[in-house]
Amino acid sequence: MKATQRTVCLDLAEPLRISRSTMAARDAVWLTVEHAGLRGHGEAVTSVYYGLDADTLGRLLAAVAMNLLRFRDPESALDALRAGELAGEDIPPAVTAAVEAALLDLAGKRAGSPVHRLLGAATARVAATARTIGITSPVRAAADAVLPRFAELGVEAVEQPLAPGDPEALAARSPLPVIADEDAMSLQAARRLAGRVHGVNAKLAKCGGVHAALRIAEAIEGSGTALMLGCLTAGSLGLAPAVHLVDRARWADPDGHLLLAHDPWTGIGGTDGFVRASDLPGLGVRRSPGEEAA
Repeated sequence: MKATQRTVCLDLAEPLRISRSTMAARDAVWLTVEHAGLRGHGEAVTSVYYGLDADTLGRLLAAVAMNLLRFRDPESALDALRAGELAGEDIPPAVTAAVEAALLDLAGKRAGSPVHRLLGAATARVAATARTIGITSPVRAAADAVLPRFAELGVEAVEQPLAPGDPEALAARSPLPVIADEDAMSLQAARRLAGRVHGVNAKLAKCGGVHAALRIAEAIEGSGTALMLGCLTAGSLGLAPAVHLVDRARWADPDGHLLLAHDPWTGIGGTDGFVRASDLPGLGVRRSPGEEAA
């Protein structure tokens, strides 16, 4: 197997303001793994919060990709990744998730099977996706009719209402269901919160990928704590692995591609409020019309 990468800029349709910053664009690094004439793709996006710029992501992805040369096929590389033998402990979860995505995409194409079927789901579920609305002014909110829309839909849950670092306070009694996000980034953290919060948000780029999210789902099963699948602002390529897992989640939030001015990839839907995994082999995403062939 051989691997290549490419860095691109993902421009947002409009700046997104959150509690920590305002973002107008985000860099993404695409990893392509090739074997026997087939190619699998994965995406990692930059994060100021986690100290991951494009150069750092590229360097770390290249280091992991070098290890791929010793494996005969993507399936054996996936086994090594899950066993912790492909990426070291110092490799950020975002890098592990991107490498795993590219290998899953390639393995699915080799098997002629979509990723969700490789993971044991016979059919892909269509899931309603939440839509992220950035912090805005009261005047802008009124002009966009945001509050009447909230009243019409109702508030279902609140995600990480407190700064991370105090899971005891996060698990305290709340008038609304509480979903842990930054306080539930690892399997160990999810286990500690199981049964104490209504949900944990497994963002693949933060927990380490598909199989890390599946381990979290298994750990909280039967505890009264449900799984949420969140995301970062990314393209359809970066969000596709989570879409293949939506049948395991109580809440789905793979909407980061809907915030982009132009998504370089297509194949997971979302513009109608629903995401769906393709039955095409692998992740089922393709380059958007007008983009170069992938």
